[in-house]
Amino acid sequence: MKLSTDKTGPVGQFTYYLLKAYQFEKENGRIHDDWLTFSKTVVHALEREINRVGEYPFVYSETDGTGIEYDSLGSSWALAASILFALITNETKNFPLFEKSLTHYYESFIAKLECYGSPLDTDKAPDNEGVLAFIRAAKLLHQLTENQLYLDYMETALYQEFSYKFCYNGRIEVPPLSKLKWSSCGGSITSVCNPHIHPMSSSIVSEMAYFIEHAKKDSRTIEYIKNRMQDTILWGCQTYNHFDGEFDYGKKGWMSERFCYSQGLVVEKYKDGSPSSTWFALMPWASSSVLEGLLYKQL
Repeated sequence: MKLSTDKTGPVGQFTYYLLKAYQFEKENGRIHDDWLTFSKTVVHALEREINRVGEYPFVYSETDGTGIEYDSLGSSWALAASILFALITNETKNFPLFEKSLTHYYESFIAKLECYGSPLDTDKAPDNEGVLAFIRAAKLLHQLTENQLYLDYMETALYQEFSYKFCYNGRIEVPPLSKLKWSSCGGSITSVCNPHIHPMSSSIVSEMAYFIEHAKKDSRTIEYIKNRMQDTILWGCQTYNHFDGEFDYGKKGWMSERFCYSQGLVVEKYKDGSPSSTWFALMPWASSSVLEGLLYKQL
C-alpha cells in the first residue's frame, strides 16, 4: 500500500485509526497481523525523521521519507500513532522520545492557546484537528506512564479545544439549518481560518471521559468538562438525516462534514441558486466521528 500524500498529519491519522481498528478486531477475536506489520513500517519511518526538539516532520519526501518541513501541530498525529503502537506491542525503548516530543508540542503549540494565524489549517495555522491529535497522544502517554503531567497537558489541550467549541446557539438564517432548529452548541469550528463547524471533535468523547475519570477531583474542572462532553454528544445526535431528505438531500443516516453557523462561507447552492448552510454530500468520516464518540466506554 502507498499512502498518496506527503503530509504527516493524514499519514499519522490513518495509521492511528488502523491501529485502533486492530485493537477493536483483536478484542473481538480477530487478529490482523498485516495491519500491525504495515503500521510498524509507517511508524518507524516517521520516527526516523523526528528532529532534535522531538517534532515529527510536517512534510516529508515521498521519494525517500526524509523530513522536509517542520513547525506544525498537525504532525502530532504521528506521535499519537507512535504511542498507540508502543501500547499495543509493549515496545518501551522510545518512551523518553515520546515524552520529549509531547512536551515539545505542548510548549510550542498548546500552552500558548493561540487563536489566530495563517495560512489555512491545511498548512500551519492553529487548527482544531491538531489539538485533537495532541489530546489523544497525551491520554495514551498517561496510560503508559501514569504521569500526572500528561493529564495536566491534556487539561490545557481540552480547554484549547473548547475555545473552538460553541457553548451557545448562534442565529442561523440560511436553510436547511435555519428551518431544522439545528443547534451550534457543542460543535467545534475547523480552525481559526474556516467559518464552519465540522464533527471531528465528536470523536474525543472517550478522551474527555478518560480525563474525568483520572483527573484530580477538582469539582469545577470536572463538572465543566462533563458539561462540554454532554454538549458534544448532543450536538452529534442532530447532525445527520433522521429520515430521507431531512437536510434537503440524501438518505436516512447520511451526514455532511460542514455546517455553516454564519454566512461567512456559504457556498453550496440549491437547484434554484439559493444558498445552503451545509454541503449536500455523504461524508463517511464525519458520521464515523460521531459514532466513535457515542461508542465510548461508560464511566
